[in-house]
Amino acid sequence: MVMETRHIASLSGKDSLAMCILMKYKWPKLKFEKVFVDTLCEHPTTYEFLDKAIDIVGPITKLYPPSSFEELLYERWLGFLPGPRARWCTRELKQLPFERYIKSPAVLYMGLRADEEGRLGYTPPTGVEVRYPLREWGISLRGILKLMSKLSLEIPSRRGCYFCWGQRQVEWIQLAEEYPSLFWQAASFEKSNFTWKQGYSLIELYERRDEIFKREAMRIKRLKRKWIGENEQGESVCKLWCK
Repeated sequence: MVMETRHIASLSGKDSLAMCILMKYKWPKLKFEKVFVDTLCEHPTTYEFLDKAIDIVGPITKLYPPSSFEELLYERWLGFLPGPRARWCTRELKQLPFERYIKSPAVLYMGLRADEEGRLGYTPPTGVEVRYPLREWGISLRGILKLMSKLSLEIPSRRGCYFCWGQRQVEWIQLAEEYPSLFWQAASFEKSNFTWKQGYSLIELYERRDEIFKREAMRIKRLKRKWIGENEQGESVCKLWCK
């Protein structure tokens, strides 16, 4: 029996949303499923963005990891927080649930842009083909921002999990100001030898909040442009899984 090939679009951020919108326009006969992997720890703005995405592209299938972040942190990783040298959060909370869901034969569509030449793609399981429509169509960040503007869709300043270790200092302080319960929850995961940022704890960072806000204001003034740019504006370390 020949199995029908599934077409699945990974949807999580502005790039993948733009990809889904354009896929509907450019490939109207293609039936594809939109999938979002919810870690249950996403930043609140991610959920707000996702609700707006549903209004635009239709129903989205949500996937969830079999174990919570807390279970993974304490039972499997013994309190060892994820970081640049051990990105177990992406693998455990995003990638594995997705790979359990897709079954070959399948074509997976991901939001890698044309101006990201140096960024590596995703190595899929056997029997799964990966395509990057934005790259195929030559669409860069400028094109994405133009489309989001036409849709009057505000791009969230932060993507991914609220406790993402890749956040800049000012993003941590903004989290503390806007969602204090989430900030202090993230701080509670830290131990003396395991902190989100190397060399200091979130409590120590919070004590420097005035200094950090002042430095950020000077940085933005120096840039003198409307769009800060993706790398300076909440770029997720999960890369393809939060784009």
